[in-house]
Amino acid sequence: MKTHYTILHKNTLILRTQILLFVLLTVFVSAKASYSQSTWFWQQPLPTGNEMQGIYFPTAQTGFTTGTLGTIEKTTDGGESWIQLVSGVTVNLSGVFYEFKYGYCNRG
Repeated sequence: MKTHYTILHKNTLILRTQILLFVLLTVFVSAKASYSQSTWFWQQPLPTGNEMQGIYFPTAQTGFTTGTLGTIEKTTDGGESWIQLVSGVTVNLSGVFYEFKYGYCNRG
């Protein structure tokens, strides 16, 4: 009877250890998944505060956006930072396309 009890006790300890490891692994994976986008941060409405309505990226690094009140912005670093360009209009611009050195926007 003592041998049976010892084997049963060892099996119980192994099972408890496996359950504890499973719970810890599940918690770790869940925490990692929920924390995976910690590098995201709010960029729009920077630098203008205007709603952006059109976007065009001719390359992975260079992109343009258009928006309310004639807003046109440009990035050369894949969207990390934006500079405002002068459009000369105050209407809402809803689309943008650039070809070589010329940009085309549609009013929306």
